[in-house]
Amino acid sequence: MSNEIKPAKSSRERARAYRERMRARGLRPVTLWVADLRRPEIRAEIQRQCKLLAASEDSKEALRFIEEVAAWPADEPGMPDYREDEPKTA
Repeated sequence: MSNEIKPAKSSRERARAYRERMRARGLRPVTLWVADLRRPEIRAEIQRQCKLLAASEDSKEALRFIEEVAAWPADEPGMPDYREDEPKTA
């Protein structure tokens, strides 16, 4: 066994190694652009659209449906629990 100190890897080398490990696990990188909620005009537009949804009779049925189907599958009996951050319940 050698006590030789290896030079530190560059951030580019560490990032490449990380991507290789993630790909080896069957994952791929994805870039996701989301609304910047720090911008007042974005927040105002979201508020405007929410008010339109709340006032629309057509949207109420759609929102009920979304809430109904949005339950995490593990909450249903017999479904696997893939959550890592939450304690498993029996």
